[in-house]
Amino acid sequence: MLNKVVLWANRQFAAVYLNKPSAMHKKIPFIAASLFFAPALPAQVQKGSIYPGITAGQFVFRFNNSTLQPSVEVGVSSHSTLGLFYYSTRYNANALSNAGGNSTKRGGGISFTYHRYFNLHSKWGWYVNSTLGLYKIRVIEKQGANSYLNNRYGQGELTLTPGVFFTPSSKLMLFANIGGFSLSNNRYEFLRPGSSFVNQLSVGVRFTFGKNKKQAGGSRFNK
Repeated sequence: MLNKVVLWANRQFAAVYLNKPSAMHKKIPFIAASLFFAPALPAQVQKGSIYPGITAGQFVFRFNNSTLQPSVEVGVSSHSTLGLFYYSTRYNANALSNAGGNSTKRGGGISFTYHRYFNLHSKWGWYVNSTLGLYKIRVIEKQGANSYLNNRYGQGELTLTPGVFFTPSSKLMLFANIGGFSLSNNRYEFLRPGSSFVNQLSVGVRFTFGKNKKQAGGSRFNK
C-alpha cells in the first residue's frame, strides 16, 4: 500500500499526459512559432520596478486540487522580470479506491517571466514563465477516523508555463494560463518530464510599484 500511495502522489504532482496527445498538443509548435516571430511592441516592464502578485489554480480534469502561489518580481529588462515565489497545493486522494487522505506540495524558488504584447492596443499580450523550485511533498493516508503521515520526501522541479495577460492600467496586470510543462527529480524518479497543459486553469493578478508611466496613444510601460 505504501508504494501505491507514494507512486500515486508523485504522479499527481507531475500529471503526465504526454502519452495522450490531443489536437491542442499538435498545435503547440505552430503557436510557439507564431509567438516567436511576432513583431516587437512597446515594453511591458520597467527595469527596477517591483511587481508583487498572486496566482490561484485548479485542475479542471481528473484531479481535485487547489493551488496558491504568491510571488514578488523585479524588472530586469523592458520585457522580463526575475523574482521569488512560494508555492502550495493540496490534492485529495479520490483517485485511490482503497484509501482516503490527501497529499500536499509546498516550497518555493526563483522565477523568470518574459512578456510581449499582442497587437491589440497594447493591453493584451502573452508571456512565458519559468520556475526552478524545491518542494516538500507529504502524503497523508486516512483509515476510518484516523489519519497518519504515510510518506514525506523532497523534490526539485523546473517548469515552463505559457499564458496570456491583460493590462487594464499601468499599475495592474491580470493573467491566466492552462498549465505548462515540468521536469522533476526526487528519490523515486530521476528527471521525469511531465505536463499539466490543457488540464489546469490558473488565474492571477500582478501589481506594480515603481516608475511605470502611461503613454499617449495607448502604449504603456515605454521608457
